[in-house]
Amino acid sequence: MLAVLKANMKNAEYVYILPWLSHIVDYFPWEVIKIKDNHLIKQAYENAIVITAQGYDHKLVQHFAHKFSKETGHMASSHYAILVYMSLYDALFLYGLALRDAYDITGDDHINNNGSLIWKKMTNRQFLGMTGQVLIDNEAVRIPSYITYQLYNGSLRTVVELEAKLGDPEKCSLKGEECSLHVPHEILMNYWLTANGEPPFDMPSCGYDGSLCDYTKYILAGASAILSLLTIIIGYFLYMKGKERRLYDMTWRIARESVRLLDLATDHTGKSVEVNGSIISNESNTSQMLSMERAICNGVKIISSPISSNTKYYISKNELQILKQLKMLENENLNKFYGICFNQQNELLILWTYVTRGSLGDIIFNNEMKLNRNFLVSFAKDVVKGIFFLHSSPIQYHGLLCLQNCLVDSHWTVKLTDFYTEVIVAEKLLHNE
Repeated sequence: MLAVLKANMKNAEYVYILPWLSHIVDYFPWEVIKIKDNHLIKQAYENAIVITAQGYDHKLVQHFAHKFSKETGHMASSHYAILVYMSLYDALFLYGLALRDAYDITGDDHINNNGSLIWKKMTNRQFLGMTGQVLIDNEAVRIPSYITYQLYNGSLRTVVELEAKLGDPEKCSLKGEECSLHVPHEILMNYWLTANGEPPFDMPSCGYDGSLCDYTKYILAGASAILSLLTIIIGYFLYMKGKERRLYDMTWRIARESVRLLDLATDHTGKSVEVNGSIISNESNTSQMLSMERAICNGVKIISSPISSNTKYYISKNELQILKQLKMLENENLNKFYGICFNQQNELLILWTYVTRGSLGDIIFNNEMKLNRNFLVSFAKDVVKGIFFLHSSPIQYHGLLCLQNCLVDSHWTVKLTDFYTEVIVAEKLLHNE
């Protein structure tokens, strides 16, 4: 039972039935106090079913031992010896009963020599002996009654009694069958460890080796779950690889040879004129254009901030992500980021879409323009809308906010420009220094 306990087989699925007959000692293993692992032994035997023949309990044994000692003046040498003497006493008592019955029938003083008659008188009878009820069948074999205990909290409690009785004498004499039987008497109900108190099944629902159950659906479910998990993992991996690939596509990177810088000259009136055959708008003779150059890329008018450099620039993954987000930003109050030229022709170009009317500073401080209050309020609202959109976007940064970075388009709408790119450029220049 200790091995059962160590194997973790002490649960409601298992029932341990222990036949306990002809005890050599008068105590059970869990009753020994001096054993080192007594608590483990009690735990191992807990709820075990013990079946023993009636007549060997402590009360009957102690009663016979006391009577034996009183009649003989001697003490039995051991508990097992007492059990032997009790059985011998009942056997001699049975012989005496059979001898008396044979004498009563024949009146013969030498009837003890008639073994067949005495043997016949010993069969199919019962009496109360020192070991309790003694029942002898048609073959002169004792049929014991049994009692079933359950070990509960270290003590035995009776759960079932199996009473031995003589069977039908006619069937027994004709066929030699049903000469004796056991009648069960359930003393305690719902004593099993199962949830409902009922006895467990005698065999697992799927058999001892699991061959009685069809595990196909479980196998398919497990395979489907594994396949789904693998699909999710592979899909996520492909998604991340695709995302990384799109990140390194660098749609914002512009080939330097596709950008054509425009040379502008001004006449005595301060208006722009055509240079190199290109038609340039004369709406923006502003101070902002002095620090930035106008250019054309693939037919799109843009503004360029050229920076001379002989060093190759490295764009980090975080900067790649930001530049991609800049490229995707669309809002009526934000100037469109066109792209960057780097590591080409020893210069770095930051490209933004060209806005016709120049900066907000050029408009406000132009003495020739008379702006009423509504215009100024509209400009302020546009600036606030642009800032709010930037801070609500993944960029979350409006950059160096000044009048020169607030451009006015042909519809008199203010557009913020040059946001975040100056951070990237500043870091590159600082690193190169």
